[in-house]
Amino acid sequence: MQAQKKAHKNYKLGVSTLNRKIGFGNKYKTAAKYFEDAATNYLKVGDFKLAGDSYKQLADCLVKCNQEVAAVNALTAAADQFCQEHDTGISAITKKLSYTKEYDDQLMFARNCLSQAATLIAENSNFLKAAKLEKRAGDICGEIGTHIRESLDQMESTNKLVETIEKRKLDENAAKAKNVEEGELIDEEKDGMEEEEEEEEKKEEEESLADQVTLEKNDIKVLKELREKRTNVLELGTKHYQTAANYYESINAFPNVNDAIIQSANFMMDNRAYKDAAKALDRLLYADWNQAQTVKSRSLLQFTANRIIFLALLSRLCDGVTKDNIDDELEYVEVLMENYAPLGRLFNDSAEAQSITKFIEAFKEKSKKVFTQAVEIIHQGSAKYNEFEHHL
Repeated sequence: MQAQKKAHKNYKLGVSTLNRKIGFGNKYKTAAKYFEDAATNYLKVGDFKLAGDSYKQLADCLVKCNQEVAAVNALTAAADQFCQEHDTGISAITKKLSYTKEYDDQLMFARNCLSQAATLIAENSNFLKAAKLEKRAGDICGEIGTHIRESLDQMESTNKLVETIEKRKLDENAAKAKNVEEGELIDEEKDGMEEEEEEEEKKEEEESLADQVTLEKNDIKVLKELREKRTNVLELGTKHYQTAANYYESINAFPNVNDAIIQSANFMMDNRAYKDAAKALDRLLYADWNQAQTVKSRSLLQFTANRIIFLALLSRLCDGVTKDNIDDELEYVEVLMENYAPLGRLFNDSAEAQSITKFIEAFKEKSKKVFTQAVEIIHQGSAKYNEFEHHL
């Protein structure tokens, strides 16, 4: 309790010092001391959010004092505390799959801190650390995107259930109206029993819905806002990974460049920017450092080339479907597949190649059966593609 009071006092002193218009000495240096003490005491009582706020304020003061390296450390510490606050909050939530905006906001604060730290450290030419910070910021965007996706799935599934019930009610009312119109005789006793059964069914449906997210009239607006937020978050994550790739490339850390580009392409696919994803993967396959032979004449992509080729071709097919020009895209995919084959590891004999061939056949023949076979082939292969199920 004493530590918390001391933390609050130091934080307020830090803020009041920064608000001072005139005075002796360096107010940023003085405020930095207050915020550092506040952060230390907030950590003692487990108040991670305010500890994060204190570290963020400390970092801003250190930047003003031209202590960039110390500022980066403070920003990283702030990000750690915001992530800790998020993890603690999530574990305390009893209603699962409800969108935890409050705690995802903590992750967004963490992302902001990491991005600011990366910029500062890159200005000091420490590109390796800057790249790691940017990658971590991208990872955080991915986690936020996953939370929103879970909430969207829950709300959309509930919406479908509500729509089904409403449709059935409309069908029942239409059927009753037709019977009355045709002058059919309805046995009153039987009708009473049916009404009782219907009431029981309605009660069960209401109880089932009570355990789920109930959609109100404004839920359509909520769904739209969540989709837009997820799109924006994934776009941010894509930029973080691309920046990380650039930093890694500047120091010739090519395996890390590959990983960052693949992550950015995954985000593009999740955002349905399929053409951009295909272009990114194409550049990766033909990158100079991946064409060059490395130790023991092995390419950096020796064990991942088939997967990258598959995702590049799948992205092209998805782009064709979403833009309703799949017939035009099929011929191009066949040409690409032929060009990519030498870059892979026995690609033509792989499950990935067989699956893409089947997908092309399915679209040409407009066959659901062949399409299902293509999906089964890729799932039976040695590589795992479960995370791309929704694209399939």
